[in-house]
Amino acid sequence: MRYIEFRDAVSKELGRVPSGLTWAALRKRLKLPYHSPCPEWVKQMQGEIGLLRERDAERAFTWKLKAKNGAARFPRRTRNGSYRHS
Repeated sequence: MRYIEFRDAVSKELGRVPSGLTWAALRKRLKLPYHSPCPEWVKQMQGEIGLLRERDAERAFTWKLKAKNGAARFPRRTRNGSYRHS
């Protein structure tokens, strides 16, 4: 699975569940092959789709989207090769 496929799947699933999901729940729902998420991918998604990770009472992180309506904002490449958010 490539990063973009991972990002899109996570974004879509979190858009369906505004209250958020733990990594274990996301992994199970999406049938992800990873035991734990790649830290670099998580950091990149925090900037690209507004991913928030909040620690809950059981010490697990709940993953949520920052946008109120759950809409993701993906960067678009400009003509000079840099990125901007749409």
